[in-house]
Amino acid sequence: MGHTLIGTRGSAEDADGDVVMDLGPDQSVLVLMEHCREMKRQETRLRLFTLLLLLGCTALLMFAMWAGLIQSGSKEEVINVEQSPAYSKQERCPPADDPQTNFTRLHVSLRSMSHESIPEGQVITWDSEFEPANKVATNIVIPENGFYFVYLNFALFRVCKHEGAAKFTKFVGELRRSSEGYPKPESLMVVYDRLRCNSLQYRNLFGGQLFQLSKNDSLSVLIKEGFHLIHKSKFGAYLV
Repeated sequence: MGHTLIGTRGSAEDADGDVVMDLGPDQSVLVLMEHCREMKRQETRLRLFTLLLLLGCTALLMFAMWAGLIQSGSKEEVINVEQSPAYSKQERCPPADDPQTNFTRLHVSLRSMSHESIPEGQVITWDSEFEPANKVATNIVIPENGFYFVYLNFALFRVCKHEGAAKFTKFVGELRRSSEGYPKPESLMVVYDRLRCNSLQYRNLFGGQLFQLSKNDSLSVLIKEGFHLIHKSKFGAYLV
Protein backbone atom coordinates (compact mmCIF):
# COMPACT_ATOMS: atom_id res chain seq x y z
CA MET A 1 0.00 0.00 0.00
CA GLY A 2 1.34 3.42 -0.89
CA HIS A 3 2.02 6.25 1.56
CA THR A 4 -0.55 9.02 2.07
CA LEU A 5 0.68 12.47 0.97
CA ILE A 6 -0.13 15.68 2.85
CA GLY A 7 -0.43 17.59 -0.41
CA THR A 8 -1.55 16.53 -3.85
CA ARG A 9 0.17 17.33 -7.12
CA GLY A 10 -1.80 19.61 -9.43
CA SER A 11 -3.12 18.28 -12.66
CA ALA A 12 -0.87 20.61 -14.59
CA GLU A 13 2.27 22.63 -14.12
CA ASP A 14 2.34 26.38 -14.66
CA ALA A 15 4.21 28.13 -17.42
CA ASP A 16 7.49 28.24 -15.44
CA GLY A 17 7.41 24.58 -14.59
CA ASP A 18 6.54 25.09 -10.88
CA VAL A 19 4.37 22.44 -9.27
CA VAL A 20 1.27 23.70 -7.46
CA MET A 21 0.86 22.05 -4.03
CA ASP A 22 -2.15 22.20 -1.72
CA LEU A 23 -1.23 22.55 1.97
CA GLY A 24 -3.24 20.71 4.55
CA PRO A 25 -5.05 22.64 7.33
CA ASP A 26 -2.42 21.72 9.95
CA GLN A 27 0.44 23.05 7.87
CA SER A 28 -1.45 26.29 7.17
CA VAL A 29 -1.86 26.89 10.90
CA LEU A 30 1.84 26.19 11.53
CA VAL A 31 2.88 28.62 8.80
CA LEU A 32 0.59 31.30 10.22
CA MET A 33 1.93 30.78 13.76
CA GLU A 34 5.53 31.01 12.56
CA HIS A 35 4.72 34.22 10.70
CA CYS A 36 3.18 35.73 13.86
CA ARG A 37 6.23 34.76 15.92
CA GLU A 38 8.54 36.39 13.39
CA MET A 39 6.51 39.61 13.48
CA LYS A 40 6.71 39.66 17.30
CA ARG A 41 10.47 39.16 17.16
CA GLN A 42 10.83 42.08 14.72
CA GLU A 43 8.65 44.28 16.94
CA THR A 44 10.76 43.42 20.00
CA ARG A 45 13.98 44.25 18.15
CA LEU A 46 12.53 47.58 17.02
CA ARG A 47 11.48 48.53 20.55
CA LEU A 48 14.90 47.60 21.92
CA PHE A 49 16.65 49.69 19.26
CA THR A 50 14.41 52.69 20.04
CA LEU A 51 15.11 52.38 23.76
CA LEU A 52 18.87 52.16 23.21
CA LEU A 53 18.76 55.20 20.93
CA LEU A 54 16.86 57.25 23.54
CA LEU A 55 19.25 56.19 26.31
CA GLY A 56 22.24 57.09 24.15
CA CYS A 57 20.88 60.56 23.40
CA THR A 58 20.14 61.12 27.10
CA ALA A 59 23.66 60.06 28.09
CA LEU A 60 25.22 62.41 25.53
CA LEU A 61 23.04 65.28 26.74
CA MET A 62 23.98 64.65 30.38
CA PHE A 63 27.70 64.53 29.52
CA ALA A 64 27.53 67.75 27.51
CA MET A 65 25.74 69.62 30.31
CA TRP A 66 28.12 68.23 32.93
CA ALA A 67 31.15 69.35 30.91
CA GLY A 68 29.65 72.80 30.45
CA LEU A 69 29.01 73.20 34.17
CA ILE A 70 32.52 72.09 35.08
CA GLN A 71 34.15 74.52 32.63
CA SER A 72 31.92 77.45 33.51
CA GLY A 73 33.22 80.26 35.66
CA SER A 74 31.51 82.32 38.27
CA LYS A 75 27.87 83.35 37.98
CA GLU A 76 26.83 86.18 35.68
CA GLU A 77 25.78 89.55 37.10
CA VAL A 78 22.06 90.21 37.47
CA ILE A 79 20.58 92.07 34.49
CA ASN A 80 17.68 94.28 35.47
CA VAL A 81 15.27 93.84 32.59
CA GLU A 82 11.61 92.99 32.19
CA GLN A 83 10.94 89.26 32.60
CA SER A 84 9.25 87.38 29.79
CA PRO A 85 8.59 83.69 29.01
CA ALA A 86 11.20 81.81 27.00
CA TYR A 87 9.86 80.29 23.82
CA SER A 88 11.58 77.27 22.32
CA LYS A 89 14.33 78.00 19.85
CA GLN A 90 14.44 76.09 16.57
CA GLU A 91 17.89 74.57 16.24
CA ARG A 92 18.96 73.30 12.84
CA CYS A 93 20.93 70.11 13.02
CA PRO A 94 22.88 69.21 10.94
CA PRO A 95 23.84 72.39 8.98
CA ALA A 96 21.27 73.71 6.52
CA ASP A 97 23.63 73.40 3.54
CA ASP A 98 23.03 69.65 3.49
CA PRO A 99 19.61 69.28 1.80
CA GLN A 100 19.48 65.51 2.26
CA THR A 101 19.73 65.70 6.07
CA ASN A 102 17.98 68.99 6.70
CA PHE A 103 15.59 69.02 9.64
CA THR A 104 14.77 71.16 12.67
CA ARG A 105 14.43 70.27 16.32
CA LEU A 106 12.73 72.39 18.96
CA HIS A 107 15.09 72.95 21.87
CA VAL A 108 15.31 75.55 24.62
CA SER A 109 18.10 75.82 27.19
CA LEU A 110 18.30 78.27 30.10
CA ARG A 111 21.14 79.00 32.52
CA SER A 112 20.78 80.34 36.04
CA MET A 113 21.45 83.93 37.02
CA SER A 114 23.13 85.19 40.17
CA HIS A 115 21.02 86.77 42.90
CA GLU A 116 22.08 89.24 45.55
CA SER A 117 19.25 88.02 47.77
CA ILE A 118 18.36 84.36 48.17
CA PRO A 119 14.76 83.77 46.91
CA GLU A 120 14.13 80.68 49.06
CA GLY A 121 10.79 79.13 48.15
CA GLN A 122 10.47 81.18 44.96
CA VAL A 123 10.60 80.45 41.25
CA ILE A 124 14.18 80.71 39.98
CA THR A 125 15.09 83.25 37.28
CA TRP A 126 16.96 82.13 34.16
CA ASP A 127 18.95 83.63 31.32
CA SER A 128 18.36 82.17 27.84
CA GLU A 129 21.36 80.59 26.11
CA PHE A 130 19.86 81.03 22.63
CA GLU A 131 18.31 84.49 22.91
CA PRO A 132 20.22 87.76 23.51
CA ALA A 133 22.04 88.10 26.81
CA ASN A 134 19.35 90.32 28.34
CA LYS A 135 16.56 87.83 27.66
CA VAL A 136 15.48 86.93 31.19
CA ALA A 137 12.80 84.33 31.89
CA THR A 138 11.16 82.54 34.78
CA ASN A 139 9.47 79.86 32.69
CA ILE A 140 9.49 77.90 29.43
CA VAL A 141 6.38 78.07 27.24
CA ILE A 142 5.76 74.95 25.13
CA PRO A 143 5.22 75.96 21.46
CA GLU A 144 3.37 72.84 20.25
CA ASN A 145 1.88 69.55 21.44
CA GLY A 146 4.25 66.62 21.76
CA PHE A 147 6.60 64.60 23.92
CA TYR A 148 9.39 66.65 25.51
CA PHE A 149 12.44 65.57 27.46
CA VAL A 150 12.69 68.12 30.29
CA TYR A 151 15.89 68.30 32.33
CA LEU A 152 17.32 70.08 35.37
CA ASN A 153 21.02 70.21 36.13
CA PHE A 154 22.50 71.78 39.28
CA ALA A 155 26.15 72.18 40.23
CA LEU A 156 25.99 72.50 44.01
CA PHE A 157 28.63 74.11 46.20
CA ARG A 158 28.49 72.99 49.79
CA VAL A 159 28.06 75.87 52.26
CA CYS A 160 27.50 74.88 55.89
CA LYS A 161 26.60 77.89 57.98
CA HIS A 162 26.37 75.97 61.24
CA GLU A 163 28.73 73.03 60.99
CA GLY A 164 28.59 72.38 64.71
CA ALA A 165 24.80 72.19 64.83
CA ALA A 166 23.92 70.36 61.60
CA LYS A 167 25.73 67.52 59.84
CA PHE A 168 23.75 67.84 56.61
CA THR A 169 22.40 70.62 54.46
CA LYS A 170 19.52 69.89 52.06
CA PHE A 171 18.70 70.93 48.52
CA VAL A 172 15.18 70.52 47.07
CA GLY A 173 14.11 71.69 43.61
CA GLU A 174 10.74 71.15 41.94
CA LEU A 175 9.70 71.23 38.27
CA ARG A 176 6.19 72.67 37.92
CA ARG A 177 3.69 73.01 35.09
CA SER A 178 0.84 75.47 34.57
CA SER A 179 -1.61 75.17 31.68
CA GLU A 180 -4.30 77.36 30.19
CA GLY A 181 -7.11 75.17 31.48
CA TYR A 182 -5.51 74.61 34.90
CA PRO A 183 -3.42 77.64 35.95
CA LYS A 184 -2.58 76.29 39.41
CA PRO A 185 1.01 74.94 39.33
CA GLU A 186 1.29 71.15 39.17
CA SER A 187 4.39 69.30 40.40
CA LEU A 188 5.99 67.17 37.65
CA MET A 189 9.38 66.23 39.13
CA VAL A 190 11.39 66.77 42.33
CA VAL A 191 15.20 66.68 42.60
CA TYR A 192 16.62 66.19 46.08
CA ASP A 193 20.05 65.87 47.64
CA ARG A 194 21.71 66.07 51.06
CA LEU A 195 25.24 67.37 51.37
CA ARG A 196 27.38 66.38 54.31
CA CYS A 197 29.24 69.31 55.82
CA ASN A 198 32.55 67.46 55.88
CA SER A 199 32.17 66.06 52.34
CA LEU A 200 33.56 67.32 49.03
CA GLN A 201 32.61 70.87 48.18
CA TYR A 202 31.01 70.25 44.79
CA ARG A 203 28.11 67.98 43.82
CA ASN A 204 26.42 67.59 40.42
CA LEU A 205 22.67 66.86 40.53
CA PHE A 206 20.71 65.93 37.40
CA GLY A 207 17.05 65.15 36.85
CA GLY A 208 15.34 64.43 33.54
CA GLN A 209 12.09 62.88 32.40
CA LEU A 210 9.92 62.50 29.29
CA PHE A 211 6.57 64.32 29.46
CA GLN A 212 3.61 64.68 27.11
CA LEU A 213 2.98 68.43 27.04
CA SER A 214 0.44 70.66 25.35
CA LYS A 215 0.83 73.93 23.52
CA ASN A 216 1.21 76.96 25.85
CA ASP A 217 2.03 74.82 28.89
CA SER A 218 4.33 76.81 31.18
CA LEU A 219 7.26 75.09 32.95
CA SER A 220 9.07 76.66 35.90
CA VAL A 221 11.50 75.60 38.64
CA LEU A 222 10.84 76.23 42.32
CA ILE A 223 13.73 76.01 44.79
CA LYS A 224 12.21 74.88 48.08
CA GLU A 225 15.43 74.47 50.07
CA GLY A 226 19.12 75.10 49.60
CA PHE A 227 19.10 77.98 47.12
CA HIS A 228 22.44 79.15 48.56
CA LEU A 229 24.00 75.83 47.45
CA ILE A 230 23.57 76.56 43.72
CA HIS A 231 26.82 77.39 41.97
CA LYS A 232 25.54 76.89 38.42
CA SER A 233 22.40 75.37 36.94
CA LYS A 234 20.63 74.65 33.66
CA PHE A 235 16.99 74.10 32.77
CA GLY A 236 15.77 73.01 29.36
CA ALA A 237 13.49 70.92 27.19
CA TYR A 238 13.58 69.49 23.69
CA LEU A 239 11.00 67.87 21.46
CA VAL A 240 11.67 64.18 20.80
